[in-house]
Amino acid sequence: MFYILVDDILKAKFFLAFSSQDNVIFLTNKFSCFIYLKMKAKREVYFLRKSAADRADIDVDVSRLQMTISVLNGRQSIASAIANYQQVRAALKNKLASKISSNDTVILFNGNHASAIATADYFKRFNAKTLYAEISNLPGKMIFDPHGVNAQSILYTRPEILDTLPAVSDEEHAAWVEQYIAYKNNPIPQSKINVKVYSVIALDDFLSRLFPVFIREDSLTLNKKVNMFLDKYKSKKILAESLTADLDCDYVFFPTQVTSDTQLRINSEIDNAAAIKKIIELEKGKTIFVKIHPAESNLAIMSFFKQLAHEGKITLVNNNTVTLIRQARKVYTINSTVGLESLILGKDLVVLGRAIYSNFNALRIKQYIHNYLMDLDYFGENEITHSHIAKLEKLTEL
Repeated sequence: MFYILVDDILKAKFFLAFSSQDNVIFLTNKFSCFIYLKMKAKREVYFLRKSAADRADIDVDVSRLQMTISVLNGRQSIASAIANYQQVRAALKNKLASKISSNDTVILFNGNHASAIATADYFKRFNAKTLYAEISNLPGKMIFDPHGVNAQSILYTRPEILDTLPAVSDEEHAAWVEQYIAYKNNPIPQSKINVKVYSVIALDDFLSRLFPVFIREDSLTLNKKVNMFLDKYKSKKILAESLTADLDCDYVFFPTQVTSDTQLRINSEIDNAAAIKKIIELEKGKTIFVKIHPAESNLAIMSFFKQLAHEGKITLVNNNTVTLIRQARKVYTINSTVGLESLILGKDLVVLGRAIYSNFNALRIKQYIHNYLMDLDYFGENEITHSHIAKLEKLTEL
């Protein structure tokens, strides 16, 4: 049996495709997801909510919760994360007592928040298997991994797994790269997420504040949420100030990463500021093009980069990322997808953080894209087949 934890409406829409399989049960602590899946899935959906059952007897590893992205970014207090963890564990016990076995698998998206950690821990009690899902940022491809995502993936410590996968022809890969470049010339799917989706996510947050029965995952006050929205608006104005540079010169390229992202907060010992300082030192007197991530909303780090540009140490640009990669002499990254893109395009790459692709060579890149990743589109329509399920089962055995 596959149990899937669904924690927002976007994931509900993606995982809905799995309801074509008989051996799937959905778990969710979001009311919108519960209603949506109940109406659409035709499969069992368990709504995880607070109960009268005591949760004081549920032990919590506080150090793990302190390293969740919500706590690190100040969106959830440690006390709230502990309560969140205990409430989910208690709800799972109420719903799934005596139902889980070692033959079962739980699928978690990313896995780095209190609800997911609680779910993983509950299933581990029964020696059930775990798969962590994540967007790969490659078209029509999804990550499913038994250890975690990004630098927590099994491939980070055991990249040789890729060497055991079937060979991929140069012609097949070249055709895919050509399609990928065309894909990258269009707006990313994330930019098309509409107001309706954000409204549903906001509704879930509102309900968790209004009704004590709902498990709350966010400690931010309404005032802080408004300020975050205003910061996003201000950041868009700053991004608009970056220029479209003439790329007919010798330059190195550094794309920043979102300051609040798990890639920086959890999977790297170096942040954007430390990275660019190191690059400036390594590339003294050379042209350094920096593209600030379009989803960045940290005004302090944006001001930091603006000051470096004012001092003439870097140039802030907004050219197409693939074009910037292809024409650069060298690309620097901490651990972003741009690093993988650079390897795909055969560029000289310097990785400053911990990246899943740190030990990929040309052959491993092909194996990773064509044979390791799942052929599923997070933002599109999917048909789950028996071959998908067989591959998921095989991944749990790594």
